[in-house]
Amino acid sequence: MRGSIRARARYDDPLRSLRGRTITDAFLFELRPGPLPRIKGGSDARRAQWVSLAELRSLESLLFEDHYHIIQDLLGKA
Repeated sequence: MRGSIRARARYDDPLRSLRGRTITDAFLFELRPGPLPRIKGGSDARRAQWVSLAELRSLESLLFEDHYHIIQDLLGKA
């Protein structure tokens, strides 16, 4: 995935999360054609999955807190 980062941003507004002050560093990757890299949930998620940008709008209500808006912001910076 080296060389695939197209945008990055830090989200640190103290009121952005119900959990209190939470700083998020987010990255937008442009992946090469072909099979997607394997992903799995970690300590903060039971599972992870790839979704297309076309599917994203229908999933807005399922994403945690402001994560949909973070994705939209990063897409605008790319």
